[in-house]
Amino acid sequence: MPLSARLGLALFALVAALAPAARAQGPVSDRPEPFTPARPETREELDRREALKLYGLAVFHERDNRLLAAVRAYEEATRLDPEAAPAFKALVPLYLGLDRLDEALAACKKALDLDPGDYETWHLYARQLRVQDHPKEAADALGRALACPGLKEHPEVRVQFAFDLALLQENLNDFDKAEAAYLEVVKVLDNPAALEEASDLNEQDIDGRAAEIYERLGRVSLRAGKHDKAKDYFVKARDKVKEKDPARAKRLSYNLAELHLAREEWAPALAALDDYLETLPQGTEAYRAKIKALQKLGRGDEVVRVLEKYAVRDAQNAALKLLYAEQLGVAGSIGDAERIYKNMAQTTATPDVYRGLFKLYAEAKPPHFDHLANVLDETLGKAAGTRDQSGDEESAARARAMLVVLREDAGLVRGLMPVVQERLKTNTPINSTTCFFLGVLAARTQQLDAAEEMFRQCLRNNQGGAPRLVQKEPEVYQNLLRVLRLAHKNEAVVEVCRDGLRNSRTVQPFFFHLHMAQALARIGKLADGLKEADAAVEAAPDPSRLLCRETRVRILLQAERYEQAAAECKELLKESAGNPEEVREIRHTLSIVYSAAHEYAKAEEQLQTLLDADPNDAMANNDLGYQWADQGKNLAEAEKLIRKAIDLDRKQRLTGTSLDADSDRDNAAYVDSLGWVLFRRGQHEAARKELEKAVALPDGADDPTVWDHLGDVCARLGDRDKAKEAWAKAVELYEVTRERPLDDHYKEIKQKLRK
Repeated sequence: MPLSARLGLALFALVAALAPAARAQGPVSDRPEPFTPARPETREELDRREALKLYGLAVFHERDNRLLAAVRAYEEATRLDPEAAPAFKALVPLYLGLDRLDEALAACKKALDLDPGDYETWHLYARQLRVQDHPKEAADALGRALACPGLKEHPEVRVQFAFDLALLQENLNDFDKAEAAYLEVVKVLDNPAALEEASDLNEQDIDGRAAEIYERLGRVSLRAGKHDKAKDYFVKARDKVKEKDPARAKRLSYNLAELHLAREEWAPALAALDDYLETLPQGTEAYRAKIKALQKLGRGDEVVRVLEKYAVRDAQNAALKLLYAEQLGVAGSIGDAERIYKNMAQTTATPDVYRGLFKLYAEAKPPHFDHLANVLDETLGKAAGTRDQSGDEESAARARAMLVVLREDAGLVRGLMPVVQERLKTNTPINSTTCFFLGVLAARTQQLDAAEEMFRQCLRNNQGGAPRLVQKEPEVYQNLLRVLRLAHKNEAVVEVCRDGLRNSRTVQPFFFHLHMAQALARIGKLADGLKEADAAVEAAPDPSRLLCRETRVRILLQAERYEQAAAECKELLKESAGNPEEVREIRHTLSIVYSAAHEYAKAEEQLQTLLDADPNDAMANNDLGYQWADQGKNLAEAEKLIRKAIDLDRKQRLTGTSLDADSDRDNAAYVDSLGWVLFRRGQHEAARKELEKAVALPDGADDPTVWDHLGDVCARLGDRDKAKEAWAKAVELYEVTRERPLDDHYKEIKQKLRK
């Protein structure tokens, strides 16, 4: 109800309340009136009177933006007079504004029960149902709105309602009902006089809208397989605008082209496409359709010449230029295609340009991966710069685009690696930045030996005379050690760390002691691992000492010395009391200690403390959600926490380093948590999808817990072979990685395998 109407109603309420008093103070008469006892009002009448006053009060509160007070007054009015629809209707937008969605929906339903002819509320109800992903119910509500008698006087509103309903039915793939709804729109649009009077539209605007609806009708009919009807609608759409807007009429020819293509009528399709392409459309869909029609008509040799003509006419259409280069490659004109891609790369450094160029190299006969290696090496070298000169920003933009393409196409990386490895064997200089990113990409594609070779080459370059890596040396060591860990080469980790202690001039010694401690612990040498952890603590500068001490705690965990691990965490908390960031890290570690010791209440207490301090702590959100999921409690809230962790982690990765070949990958532990909570909630197919995603990530592929979870889900879905395979992988990782003790969990998986 409009605010003015509510104010009027409120004033009416006040006048009604004051009317008896006014009558009591009427004109004075010399003759006394005979006494007539008034009939006492019933409780229902008193409540209705009070509800009317409260409604007026609520309107005033709403006008003054006192929304909570308005809500309370409206709610009290509905309590006193539950048969008054206006108060329920007034509550709906207020509830929506306060994000009280369920109450808004309930208020809508109540208002409609009391006044089923209120088309505005039906429309509002439909919008809420659509937002809450109930499209069928939303469509029913819009149908009820269109059936309201009062809507006949508002053609502009009827058009909008019918259009909304048509879109809903189209999305539901109910094409007959979508067609019927669009025809309701056409009925109004074909009566322009009434619509012009009720809106600001003129006749040309209305014809344009009608053409749009006829076009939609044609597309709906096409999707429904009703080709003849589709053709009629497309022709009507074109006829509506061909005189006043001939350019638009040409654009509508594409609909007829689609119809002919669906019928495999290649010659009429080509004629309609020629008409449409006169408008020089953006994108390439219509051009690709013309290529297909030409090929079907046996005129495939005309494709390159035709595209060249269009590319010259529409020189600013980058997508068309890429298509032209692609077809040159298909025709065997590799050099011409390469020239176009490289020229575009100078001005338009987008992944699409390099996707086309790299595809050209990969599909050439024989493949030109050496050309790809040259382009990549040159660009990354310019992007990284030298020790004496900073990198080139334009080259950095091109390098980022290349990395986007390479990280989404494992085949390109596999094709590149032999070329680069051969160059290393022949001592052909390769930029260390190229080696570094190829190492990262090789690790992504599980080519761990090749990745190791790339990172070792970076180190050799830094020690020799070859082009050097401008990034800090610790980043190279970090990636090399990670690859060695993924390959379970723990002895090699120890060797690299000892070599680094002897030869590195830029990496601080604590870094090597730290990684050596972790590797020694993984191969069961816990006492030696603790000694290296102590050496790391001793050598670490203040900002890194906490990390070293936490590593010591985790080694104590592997040794199942839980009390000592917890005691050291508590001591760290005392020492770091004035440093909130350090306290956060220590509480995370302490929660892990308590969880490993099966003291879940204490673990949850630490995580809840972290979230009270920072609700956007991604790790705390994930860990608490996982704890609850593992215990089978608070599952809905657990899922929210885990999804929040994944979103936060994604945002953090997007603000990372400018050249990051791995920034598109989710945290495997978080994805595993999501799969596990979905499994606990009975959503087994969705759980399997997430867990299969988790084991495809490098860190997930190396985690026995993730494989165990996947085994449980597959077993529940009846896929016994996949379950057995996943559990066997979990057992293998427990025995090989030794990053956690062979505890009851390990024994439980062995038992599941035996069964």
